[in-house]
Amino acid sequence: IIKVGEEKSTRFPITEGVKQEGILSPYLFNIFIDQTLSLCTDLKVGTTIDEINLSILAYCDEIRESEVNSDYEKTHY
Repeated sequence: IIKVGEEKSTRFPITEGVKQEGILSPYLFNIFIDQTLSLCTDLKVGTTIDEINLSILAYCDEIRESEVNSDYEKTHY
């Protein structure tokens, strides 16, 4: 089911994955991961350290992280 605002599609079978080079792939991934992270946070699964709930750790893509580090080095060295 796809939900946009309050509108929902009908159920449909998923027979294949989403291609990495697909134009919608990054958006679909972001929608999925955002919902997953929110669910884990809301359920308060995980552990608590100093009154902070650690329900899930998420890391950015290594390629993007490398670009950020490279930009940082250019501006600070």
